[in-house]
Amino acid sequence: MPHRSLHALLLIVGLAGFASFAQAQGWLSLTPGDGKYAVDLPGKPEEARQTVNTAIGPADSHRFTLKLGDDEAFITSYSDFRPSAVTRPPAELMLEIEKGVMAALPGGKLRSHEAIVLDKYPGRAFVIQLPDGTLYTQRVYLVGNRLYQNIAVTTGERTGDSRVKHFMDSFRLLKP
Repeated sequence: MPHRSLHALLLIVGLAGFASFAQAQGWLSLTPGDGKYAVDLPGKPEEARQTVNTAIGPADSHRFTLKLGDDEAFITSYSDFRPSAVTRPPAELMLEIEKGVMAALPGGKLRSHEAIVLDKYPGRAFVIQLPDGTLYTQRVYLVGNRLYQNIAVTTGERTGDSRVKHFMDSFRLLKP
């Protein structure tokens, strides 16, 4: 995939608090200060913070992005909505997110999608293939009024990479 295509995908995904890291078998365990979660990444990500406008209102978003060359990127984020904004059933919101991502990736084909659960919290997993073969893999979870998103963008030989599975499966909520 051309460098600009990966860059464009990273812009579509749409911070900064203290984050800690622990190294394990070549991976870093990211634990964002206020994120209340941990996830493994194959390197140290860049942090960004912004307020984004969404269909259910503004959200404070914290994003950590790791771009590895021109063919691989990992993104983990959490966004906090006003508690009064999250009024629809979580499964409905998860499906709306999937549809929104599909709309933002012209020509993309949905390869797989399913409702998932993490520690009793609802989520959604889906994979979208772009016309150039790029795979966009995403898992989202709604915990109260906080939305967690984990995204892997892979191209070429990396589309079947076990690193995507490791990244997605390593996501865990931390006890308060």
